[in-house]
Amino acid sequence: MMKKLSVYLIFQFVIISFLSAQTITIEGVVRNGKTKETLPFATVFINQTTKGSITDSNGHYSIRNLSIGTVELVCTYVGFKAFSVKIEIKSESNIQQNINLTPEVLELKKVEVTATHDEVWNAQLKKFNKIFLGLGQNSKGCKILNPWNIEFKEEKIEGNIRFTATSAQPIEIENMALGYHITFYLKRFESDDEGYTIGGSSKFKELNTNDSALAKLWTNNRAKTFLGSSRHLMNALKGHRSKEEGFDLYFKATPPPYQIRGGFTQQIGKTVFPFKPSSISISEIMKNHYWIYLGAPVLEVHYKPVHSDVPVYPDIPYQVSWLKINGGRLAINEKGVVLNPADLIVYGAMSQTRIADLLPDDYSTEINAVSLFKHDNVPRSNLQEKVYLHIDKDYYYPNETIWIKAYMNYRSRPKMDSLSRVLYVELISSVSKIVTTKILKIEKGVAHGQIELPSTINPGDYFIRAYTEWMLNYSEEEIFVRHVPILRKEERPSRISKKYDDSVSNSFVSIKPSKSIYHQREKIEVEIIVKDKSENIVPSNLSVSVTDLNQTIDNSEETILNTWSFHDEKEPEKIKFPVENGINLTGIVKNKRGKAVAENLLLTKSGSQESILIDTHANGSFQVGNLQVEDTATFLVKSVSPKKQATHIDLLPRYVPPFIKPLITSLKLELDTTRKRSVFNNLKPTLLKPVTITALRIDDQKVKTEYANFAIDGKSLVALNPNSILYGLSARFPFMRINTVYENGLVPVQRVDIKSNYTYGFTSVPEPALFINGLQVNQNGEPIYDILLRLLPDQVERVEINKQASGGSSYSTVYGYRGSISIYLKTNVDPERFNTPLSPSNFFQRIKIDGYQIALEFKAPGYATTSSSTDADFRSTIYWNPELLTSNYETTKINFYAADLVTKYQIKVQGVTTFGKPLLSVAYIEIIK
Repeated sequence: MMKKLSVYLIFQFVIISFLSAQTITIEGVVRNGKTKETLPFATVFINQTTKGSITDSNGHYSIRNLSIGTVELVCTYVGFKAFSVKIEIKSESNIQQNINLTPEVLELKKVEVTATHDEVWNAQLKKFNKIFLGLGQNSKGCKILNPWNIEFKEEKIEGNIRFTATSAQPIEIENMALGYHITFYLKRFESDDEGYTIGGSSKFKELNTNDSALAKLWTNNRAKTFLGSSRHLMNALKGHRSKEEGFDLYFKATPPPYQIRGGFTQQIGKTVFPFKPSSISISEIMKNHYWIYLGAPVLEVHYKPVHSDVPVYPDIPYQVSWLKINGGRLAINEKGVVLNPADLIVYGAMSQTRIADLLPDDYSTEINAVSLFKHDNVPRSNLQEKVYLHIDKDYYYPNETIWIKAYMNYRSRPKMDSLSRVLYVELISSVSKIVTTKILKIEKGVAHGQIELPSTINPGDYFIRAYTEWMLNYSEEEIFVRHVPILRKEERPSRISKKYDDSVSNSFVSIKPSKSIYHQREKIEVEIIVKDKSENIVPSNLSVSVTDLNQTIDNSEETILNTWSFHDEKEPEKIKFPVENGINLTGIVKNKRGKAVAENLLLTKSGSQESILIDTHANGSFQVGNLQVEDTATFLVKSVSPKKQATHIDLLPRYVPPFIKPLITSLKLELDTTRKRSVFNNLKPTLLKPVTITALRIDDQKVKTEYANFAIDGKSLVALNPNSILYGLSARFPFMRINTVYENGLVPVQRVDIKSNYTYGFTSVPEPALFINGLQVNQNGEPIYDILLRLLPDQVERVEINKQASGGSSYSTVYGYRGSISIYLKTNVDPERFNTPLSPSNFFQRIKIDGYQIALEFKAPGYATTSSSTDADFRSTIYWNPELLTSNYETTKINFYAADLVTKYQIKVQGVTTFGKPLLSVAYIEIIK
């Protein structure tokens, strides 16, 4: 999507140091520079590391295990100015460095004692935390322990608000995400509309814990923080391993911010040029010091192992950063730490690093800087993935819902984030016809959704098939296929059909109901714990189904345990299908004679102000990837070629692999005319009846809005937003709002409102009257939002808005009792095109795209109160939970209510640990009167 990138400045620390385990020692004595008295308990440390010391009673300090290179030695003591000195260690001899501290003269000020900080300070602290600590995952576990020492100042300079912070005392920070206590000596903090600067010295101390799981979490989070960082990149460049470690490099002539227009593939050779890592030269300044000569003013970096939540390019899902290097070279040490940070400015994903993401310079990178993504060199079998579906039961009846949880397995789990995000789930009939297709979004290796069976579906043998596009490059054996019969309402499986075999469970999942027998409609509580072989609790992602065994019988012999592993697989000879990270849109552009033509297209999602510019190939074909679309979305496509010829877009269907029906053993069925069916509908939302709103019809007539409340000319509108009249107007006039309402309670529709101080008791709020050159164009009920989205601001001479209804009756005016919007077009725009009902072909072609399915919540009745429903409850699926996460910190519990039948329930838990180990367990409870 087209976005303006935010600009951030890199942390500008005074000196960035480097260390590794050696035997060199820096030692000395700390004294009062005025009286020459020694100072006990002074803090001496190497900046940005865990290396430090406290002076003894004689003022002596010693810092050991240093290496050859350059370090910054920092000393602090209460009542004295902080001291820092740059020390070059040129040999393996110990260094004597005595320190004289200067007493700090404090100017006494008027003291005002207050019980608490005021609201302004609290708001400034929140702002400071966001900038200083950041907004990433690590910041959630990061806390400033002494915020009361920080003072803030905001001032307006040349129209720009500058926000600064100072602290007389070091800022103490506890980072429970990475396992460090940080003492930060703030020297500079500035933030404005252009970016931010943070300067200071920091001392790291590793937190101690006896919790092995927490220690492991800290190790993993530190590695995750390092990978993909600018330090990781420099470390990889130094070792000529940037490609192997997942970095793709490109050259740009100009620095950010950029307004990205179109896909990345369209930028190659125009604004972005391939950059060969082999062109980078490296020279040694001294031992463990290096110059890296990049020879490019701006380096665009794609880190392929990590996907971006908000992709910069619609066809590139990876994290994208830009590095602007003053002078074309950087000095780094043996661990990739940049020693001249003032010459480096970082934009994009890497610029999001804040204090919560800081690692000490002596953090060991050797075990983490490994090749995680050698897409071109690694055997393609290592990039293989497959899917397993957990469904709530093995057969269904018409009008029921098939509840689905999908688990992805990967031959190489570290590559999980670099593989598919799109899963196709199909219901296929016995004659190999696809009845319905659902698209599920894969997040962190899982997805969930549902297939709602219509009451009119023909009973018989059906199959559920699940696969990703990437899986089609490999063997058909890895595609998930499950036989799912749909029975007539008077049928049920014979009692001699297969019963569930407890022996297929593994012992890693413990299911513990609070008791073994419950009464009808009683609340049932279950504890679920996942452990490894050493009895350590491990985090996992699970799904739970609870079914009535008198109404359902396990028919399938396939479980997550016996289908999880991969078959022996040869590498595919050719990669035909891509890794999909979003919904793909492919098509071809044709002129009015049906001939394919090359065009420039503008693609806009209805209801959004984001657009994509698309350059088609010479044959008129195009492809847009990584669209993040939910449910069914409407897109508006328009040719923006200078030729302005009439065009039409034909969408090309997605390739669907042929279905080969597997051999199955049909259920043995018997008639069951006494079977009780639940009258409680826990599957379908209640739909409200359509509401018809009547009012006096406004006849077609030309009107001049001579008494408009507000007006704007076309030139100003273009300046506000060159792509959208709608968002330009809403930016200029705050009272003009765009609201989302739901027709029939389900379908989202964008409505324009210019009189938002009124409240109406119905969902479909009437919109203002919309006039184009005096002709009202929205009398047929078409949303103003859709009409305005088809016009471009450069076609407009002026826009007038009247918030008030004219005339005596607010219901009989030509303006409409919700006000009016009048648009006057430029003379070179033919007004006759508006004399006929507006259609998308006049401006944009409207196309609909199936996106990710919106997963519904499984709803079941609760009987906590006496006012609960008295309707009979004969559900076969009692409970379904596809999003049960267990942790290594606390016990996981679920609860639900029993139904009305005296029966036996099966509790089935399936899932995977965070390390990808499959899990399955079952337990049983009885329901009595």
